[in-house]
Amino acid sequence: MSDIAKAGWLYRQSSILKRWKKNWFSLSVDGYLRFFETPDDLIAKETVLLSRDVIAIVTGSDVDVKAPENYSKANMIKLVMREDNWILCAEDVDDMLAWQLALEQARVRDRPPHRPNNPQIPSYLIDVLENNPNNGYPIYFRGAYSGRYPSRIVHTPQGPITVVYLEDPYYRSSCGDAALGFLAGTALASTLMWPFWFPLFWF
Repeated sequence: MSDIAKAGWLYRQSSILKRWKKNWFSLSVDGYLRFFETPDDLIAKETVLLSRDVIAIVTGSDVDVKAPENYSKANMIKLVMREDNWILCAEDVDDMLAWQLALEQARVRDRPPHRPNNPQIPSYLIDVLENNPNNGYPIYFRGAYSGRYPSRIVHTPQGPITVVYLEDPYYRSSCGDAALGFLAGTALASTLMWPFWFPLFWF
């Protein structure tokens, strides 16, 4: 199995009975997301390749499913696929955002970059990328954010939004500054175009 980009516990809603179960999830560097009964299991219960199988990643209050008991809807993640969806719930909002970023990067990482002629980058997006308090990855968050990462309100044509700047040690150590900036723009711009995730420059 490839090196692991991110791993941890997530709640998953079963596709038939709609029951919540806690599973161990592992996202490999080559973009495969697997879940297991326990971290010690060698055979995954199910596997998806993010770049091939996932059409969109939806989070928080945009997920049209009720959260598990005693958990906030802000912790929710929905992987929209052509044949099925995975409905997940993280332990807290910061863990959800960390998974959101890792999953979105895996979803677009293998697509060759294609940029349109004379792209018009919105001024608010330039401001988000240039005025970065921790040199982190900007992620759009719907609602009031109360986690541990730096955040601020940004005014866009769609109205004010909250932008959270996540730290991402895996990609920070494994890609150059240009790729880092491009992925940062992708991570933010894709979240602004609900219901589907389109990067600032489509891949």
